Amino acid sequence: MAERLPTTAELERAFGGKGVVGQTRSVFQALRDEEARGRNLREVQLKDNYSFQWTQLAVFDDKATGGQLVTDWIDFAQLHFVEKPGFMAASQRMAQEDETPLDPEGTNFDPVEHLSVPGTAMVLAWRQDERGFYTGAKLLLFALASVPDGYKILISATWMGPAVRMGG
Repeated sequence: MAERLPTTAELERAFGGKGVVGQTRSVFQALRDEEARGRNLREVQLKDNYSFQWTQLAVFDDKATGGQLVTDWIDFAQLHFVEKPGFMAASQRMAQEDETPLDPEGTNFDPVEHLSVPGTAMVLAWRQDERGFYTGAKLLLFALASVPDGYKILISATWMGPAVRMGG
C-alpha cells in the first residue's frame, strides 16, 4: 500500500487551522520578538560606574542674581541613574576682556593682571522619571569670590553612579 500525502484540510488541522506557512511565520515572529526582548534587556542592565559630563560658559553679569546663575534643566540623555548620583564640579579660567593673553604655557601669568576667581556648581534640583530614576538636574553656578560684571568662567560638572542606559 502506497503512502498518501495529507489533504489540505488535514494539514490545516495539524497546524492549528493556520496552515504550514501561517504556523511557521508565527514561530519565526515569536523568535524575533524574543531575541529583541533579550537585546533590549542586555542594553538596560544596571552598571555601577556610569558618568555624565557637562560644561557651560558662565558669565556673571546683571543676570546673575546675587552673584549666582541658575542653569536650565540638564538632561542626562539615555542615562537613568537608579540612585542619586555622586556630583563633582570644577572650573577653568577664561580670558577676560581687555587683559593680556596668556602664552600657551601660562608663563606670563600675573595674578594682578589676570583675574582668576574659581567657580563651582551645586545641584539645585533633581528631575526623576516615574520609576524614581534620576534623569536630569538643575544647577546653581557661582564664583567663589566677588567678581566684576561680565566675568567669564568655564564650569564643568560630572555625575557618577549606578545607572541604566535607556533607548537606542
